[in-house]
Amino acid sequence: MHVERKSGIILALDVLEREQALNLLKLVSKDIDCIKIGYPTVLSIGLDIVQQLKSVYEIPIIADFKVSDVPHISRRIVRLSIDAGFDGVLIHGFIGPDGVEACINEAGEKMIFVVTELTSPGGEIFTQPISEDIARMAKELGAYGIQAPGTRPERIKRLKQIVGDDLTIISCGIGAQGPKPGSAIKAGADFEIIGRTIYASSNPVEATNNIKRLIQEAIRTSGR
Repeated sequence: MHVERKSGIILALDVLEREQALNLLKLVSKDIDCIKIGYPTVLSIGLDIVQQLKSVYEIPIIADFKVSDVPHISRRIVRLSIDAGFDGVLIHGFIGPDGVEACINEAGEKMIFVVTELTSPGGEIFTQPISEDIARMAKELGAYGIQAPGTRPERIKRLKQIVGDDLTIISCGIGAQGPKPGSAIKAGADFEIIGRTIYASSNPVEATNNIKRLIQEAIRTSGR
């Protein structure tokens, strides 16, 4: 499995109603490269939303479950996610190499993204001090990619230096948390994860087009 970059946008589909999810995808599906779905959505709508979307759209869907348990439980969560139709799973890197390796092995051809540090102040305090070690581990173990904080471009640059072009970097926190679309791409990310700026907009199509324009400009000017 692979995510092909066209727009550079990963849609964080963090909505709580099925109809809203379906209507939103009708409007913006042609302008996004991937969909990210987390616990709030599957707990409120149901896990079957994954197969429902895949029956209509040929867009990779990532489970944003930030798996963070002991190896045999983490591996089980990855398996259940893949069986539900997800094409990739986000896992926390702080679970260590045994847990990360178990998830990568269980995923097989599917994608494992390893979270390095969260965008929140708490992430800066507790996960940033170990995020570079997490990035090295993800590269050594053969993860598909890492998630880096879009709220801290300097951290994206540093993590990019570690993983190079071997791993795909997806960056969260763009838009609603402050950073301008395109800023993470300029810093070294491959994709930007954007949610509220799109799904909470009164005009999701216009919002997506504006984001796409800014990201494409960043790609051109940065040579990335």
